[in-house]
Amino acid sequence: MNKTAIAIGGFLCGLMHALMSKHLSPRQGHDAGIMLDENVFAVLEKFVPGYHKHDFGVDVQGPQFFLDREGCPRWKFEARKTCTSWGLLAGMLRGEFEKEPERVKGMVNGVADSDYKSGARVIGIEDLGEKVRLRYEDVVSKSVETLEADQVIAADGPNSSVRKMIMPDVKG
Repeated sequence: MNKTAIAIGGFLCGLMHALMSKHLSPRQGHDAGIMLDENVFAVLEKFVPGYHKHDFGVDVQGPQFFLDREGCPRWKFEARKTCTSWGLLAGMLRGEFEKEPERVKGMVNGVADSDYKSGARVIGIEDLGEKVRLRYEDVVSKSVETLEADQVIAADGPNSSVRKMIMPDVKG
């Protein structure tokens, strides 16, 4: 039986998870990163045919800012990293996700049935045990719809509305 997933968040992290979930079998590991490091490049090499790292961005060297496990800011100096624009990465991921291979409902040729909903706002999440029920509102028509899946991937950013719904005591 095929498992289902809902990836919430339509930008880089959400698109990466959606693109990987579309191609990976239920038993395959799903590793992803958002930094422009070898994790991102591995995702692109595996799921974006014709991708070449040298066409993607500009190599730079300089200090990096990150938060440690306690949430304190830290700096480190790393070797060269590749920089690009959010628009380029998002366009590449969205373009690949939107490709429609010849298929029927479910997995065909290793590609899962998938849909990208733009302009949808999550308004409720309910744990049903084996499934998760998600309610969302179309931001234009205000209509409310419901989806069910085996898992929900909350990839809607550092100010995640999904995290606030399911873990209200956890701060950003």
